[in-house]
Amino acid sequence: MADQYTKGVVCFNCKEAGHKSNVSKKPRVAEGKVFALDDGDAEADNLIR
Repeated sequence: MADQYTKGVVCFNCKEAGHKSNVSKKPRVAEGKVFALDDGDAEADNLIR
């Protein structure tokens, strides 16, 4: 019966299906982009387009 509830669940830590992050034994997978923000002026050659 528990399998029908975990069938569509994806872990936020390891991105695998079948369990939630609170029971995951694998470390969190880092995703995305990181940007450094400071008070300097933006220059045309280093802007994200």
